[in-house]
Amino acid sequence: MTTQGFDQAFEKVGQLARDFQANADFYLSKSYQEAQVRKDFIDKFFIALGWDVNHETQSNPFEQEVKVEPPVATGGTQRRADYAFHVAPNFRDMRFLVEAKKPSRDLATPDNYFQTIRYGWNKQNPLASLTDFEHLHILDRRIDEERVSRVFDKLKRRAKPLGEIVQNNIFLGVKTGLNEAFEIDAATRRRFVRECRTCEPLIRPFLSGQDIRRYFVRETGLYLIAIPSGWTQREMSHLRKKVERPSERDAWNWFAKHFEPLAEHLLPFAEPAKKRQDQGDYWWELRPCDYYEVLNQRKIIYPDIAKHPRFFLDTQGTYIRNTAYCLGNADPYLLGLLNSRLAWFAMSQISIPFGTRAGEYRYRLFTQYVEQIPIRAIDVSDPADKSRRDHIVRLVEQMLDAQQRLETARSDKDKNYYSAKCAAFDRQLDGLVYELYGLTEEEIQIVESSVREFSGSEL
Repeated sequence: MTTQGFDQAFEKVGQLARDFQANADFYLSKSYQEAQVRKDFIDKFFIALGWDVNHETQSNPFEQEVKVEPPVATGGTQRRADYAFHVAPNFRDMRFLVEAKKPSRDLATPDNYFQTIRYGWNKQNPLASLTDFEHLHILDRRIDEERVSRVFDKLKRRAKPLGEIVQNNIFLGVKTGLNEAFEIDAATRRRFVRECRTCEPLIRPFLSGQDIRRYFVRETGLYLIAIPSGWTQREMSHLRKKVERPSERDAWNWFAKHFEPLAEHLLPFAEPAKKRQDQGDYWWELRPCDYYEVLNQRKIIYPDIAKHPRFFLDTQGTYIRNTAYCLGNADPYLLGLLNSRLAWFAMSQISIPFGTRAGEYRYRLFTQYVEQIPIRAIDVSDPADKSRRDHIVRLVEQMLDAQQRLETARSDKDKNYYSAKCAAFDRQLDGLVYELYGLTEEEIQIVESSVREFSGSEL
């Protein structure tokens, strides 16, 4: 980096600004591209400040203070920021990144900020800049990071990891390997059950991650033919009192006799089903899985990616795709904590942002992240603790009911009424959760400035 007087740099930057202003209509037009603004103005801006953008003096590629379009690993892929700046003699650790955009587009968008901050995050650098030359935005994560980290550390000190609370019973949904064979609609299910009552326990409601919302689920009318690995042999053994595994032919004949509608439906898929890696002892069974009993019971379910907390208490023995997870736990208290703003604040400190949707970050809810959410355990011997827990449970039960009524409401009057009820329950729940974790007013403000308010009807 060359040294020059402030006045000289100021004059050069001022001239660039005057040149831009003189032909602003052209430079702000849609036809004026990012590559042009970089060449005409942004490169010259940094050169005016003394940076050797064009490598006129720093010709050694290993000793250059400015790297143009350096690769940055983000989300498992290689992307390229526009500029990376270093200070000699340390050419390894960058000081800051710059992302450029064309002037005709709005610079201050969540997507632009996310992209720029993500580049810095993946390079372990808190400083990044976003510019279209007309504007320059400095994005510095250091200011809030320290305050946010203190609050997050406090949560961890006062709680246990979710994985410990649920005894590591966190499970990914079912992968059939052949959805077209095992997935049926409501009309088909009704027909199967009408023709064969013994088929009913083998047909389960089926949801994907996108169907699971906050305190409710979208009714899809889809069902899964859920025949677990090992089921055929166990059922045949109960009837025949035999232990050895039946041949596929004998097993299929028995299955077709006792579950005829299911057999008739599955038979056309036999060949592709036999080629699956995800199959059980027989081709009509699902893959071996240790948690079918968990899926059959009450449990908390949630999607694998979300921009808000979307945890729901399933009481119908619903099966979920491998775009969702479940907890081997059905405690309404836990559901209330997981759907709170405080828990989502914690998740934002644990997980990795996965792009934006509707201007908000989405987070991966993979097991290695969710299991770290700090959950405040209740001391049942403490009357105040027990009272707070009971209050949270009552509110969660009321929220589940109100949310269901909101989803089935027809009139605007009813929709507004139940939406207001959900919002009121949310505020009460958040207040109780803050109290449980012992947050001060200042700490609550830090949390709420990091995670915006959402109601029970948020999608």
